Order: sequence, then C-alpha cells, then structure tokens
Amino acid sequence: MTGPRNIVVTTAAGNDIGWGHLARSTALAEQLGEQDRQVTFFANRFACSRLERRRLVCRPWSTHEDPRALAAAVIARAGDADCLIVDLPGRAGRWDELRGELCRGARERKLVTVVFEDRPGALPVGATLVVNPNVGAYPPAGNSGPAFLAGPSYQPVRREFRPGQPPAMKVDIERILVCLGGGITGILEQAIGLLDRTLPGEVELLVAAGGTSIDALPERAGLLHKPDELAAAASGCDLAVVGGGQLKSEMACLGLPALVLPTAPDQHPSCRAWAEAGGRVAWSLEQLAPAIDELRPVSNRRRLAAAGRALVDGRGAERIVSILENLPAEPAREGEP
Repeated sequence: MTGPRNIVVTTAAGNDIGWGHLARSTALAEQLGEQDRQVTFFANRFACSRLERRRLVCRPWSTHEDPRALAAAVIARAGDADCLIVDLPGRAGRWDELRGELCRGARERKLVTVVFEDRPGALPVGATLVVNPNVGAYPPAGNSGPAFLAGPSYQPVRREFRPGQPPAMKVDIERILVCLGGGITGILEQAIGLLDRTLPGEVELLVAAGGTSIDALPERAGLLHKPDELAAAASGCDLAVVGGGQLKSEMACLGLPALVLPTAPDQHPSCRAWAEAGGRVAWSLEQLAPAIDELRPVSNRRRLAAAGRALVDGRGAERIVSILENLPAEPAREGEP
C-alpha cells in the first residue's frame, strides 16, 4: 500500500455555514477507510455529532478559537499523521486565516496537504494537492505549484447517494423535496410558502431543514428530522429544490431531477457553470414556480436527471484516493533537497 496511511481531516458544519463541506469530507474519509487508511477528524462540535453517527473518529474544536492557536493545536494533536485534508468554508476572514495556518503547519511537518477550494482560480499556499470539484473549475493560470484536480469528476459523494440505478420516474410530480442548506431560515420559509401557494393541492412537500428551525409548515408539508435519512427520503420524491452547494451534486448522482436555488452570492459562479452544463437553476424565488412548471412533463425531468448523472458519477472520492496513493508520504518541498 503506497501513499499516506494516517490521515487527519479538518472540516466544519453548522446552521451558519451549512453542511456541504462536512458531507464532502465524509464521503472522502469513508472511501479512505475502505482502502485501510486511518482517518481522524478535527471538527467543530456540530460536525462531530454527525460524524459519530457514521462511526467516524472526531476530535472537537470550537469555531470561536483563534485561528492560529486552533491550527497549531490541530497540527500538534495530529500525532504520526502523514496527510492533512482541509475542507473549510471559502470565506474571507477567519476561515481563510485558519486554512492558511493549517497549510503552514502541515508544510513544516512535511505532511501531504490536500485542500478543497471552491472559489474559481484560487490557489491555497502550501498545499500539495488542490481539489475544486465544481463544474467549470479550472487551475489558476501559470500554476507551477501544487497538483490541481478540477471538475465534478472529482466530487466526493456520500455512499447513500450512489445507488447504481436512479429512482423510478413517475409521470406526475407527487412529492417535492425542499432542502436549501444551513443558516437560511428566511429563504427556506419563503420558498415553502411560495410552493404552497402555487402548487396543485395534491403535491406534497418534504422539507429537510437540517438544524434550521421553522416556525410553521403548511399542512401538505412534512419535516425530515434525521439528516442521515435524506438520501432514502429523496428517492421517494419526484423533484428536488436544493441550494447551490453540495446537495445539487448529490441529487445529480442519485438521479433525482433537481432545481437549484442559489442561497448565497458565492454559489453563483458554480451555479452558472452548472446551468451551462445542463442543470436547471432558478436565480430567485420569483423564478421558482415557473421553473417547476417547466419540469412537469416527465420527459423534461428525465433529461434533467440524465444531465445531472452525466456530470456527477459518484466516483470522485475514489479518483482522489487513487491519486493520493501515488503521492509520497513526506514530499520534498520547494527549496529542500
């Protein structure tokens, strides 16, 4: 067995940042585990609670800690690890500072450092391998530094969203899954209210709110309480309305036609590329009902589902692990013998 064997993963999740980074790193960690790699997570408590349900080892940290001190603590507690994987929110400020400090500390320890980076053209300093699994991703111009994996063929997808065969497609839309991510209660409630006013009375709604609280649901709507049951619940739906993050890739892999509703400005670049590649995006709440009307014919939903599965085949984690196997456990750094 070649490549790194003892791997530390740093990620975060919560109502303010969603759970896409956690879902992605979970998929990669489980693939590494299948290859007999030892994987330990360092994550905030919200993420650790979900990781423990999947029997993954996690050591908690607080998002309120100083980024430099937190990074130093993670590196110090990494023990005999030979690889660090970083999947954190792509936001300026403390998240960028934490990412940079982790890369710097890993470089000093001569760890293989894998960084997920969703921002177009961004290149984390100190990384060994950078992964941007979004549609339309590209390596920065003139990059002579880390290896760069770009595009949805490198999108890790949790195993429950890789069923092999897509769900059966009904002629009529009978149930719609609504899942927009974390920290967006206002948009979620507005979307549910709009759908309740505009959809035919026989169409049911299934709302996956994660940890987001909702004051009231219409009579036709049910609430999915357990996030780990999302894939199974989605398989019983005919259409999904999802945010512009990780879930659009998981629904694509599952084979469920999904209408994407971006909920944050940083999702717009990847959603534009998603639409250009055959996905369907509603750019505002006002576009939601007309977009669903377009997808009422089963032929349109079949085309949308096929386009999604062509983009995301569920083997992204497998491909990343294969590349990791060919990386040295202690790579020589620039300027070192």
